[in-house]
Amino acid sequence: MLELIDARPDGRREIMVHAEHNKVPVHFHIAADAVDDFLGIESTGIENAVAGLKRHWERFVPRVEGFVARHGGHDFLLTSEMLNP
Repeated sequence: MLELIDARPDGRREIMVHAEHNKVPVHFHIAADAVDDFLGIESTGIENAVAGLKRHWERFVPRVEGFVARHGGHDFLLTSEMLNP
């Protein structure tokens, strides 16, 4: 299970995500454009991408959980190509 704790802009058009994977803290980045592409919406800024990620987190979990498990919860960047193969 991957639970969102917090998501916020990190100042580089990326979103810093803090979550728990099976009750273990994990952190990683998601490119703001990747969130917009995944949701099929027009890019309207990082704040809106953060809001979309939080609002639709459950849609992201199936795609993101495998990357978290593979990387052991260490910092990595999810791109549009990774979320939308």
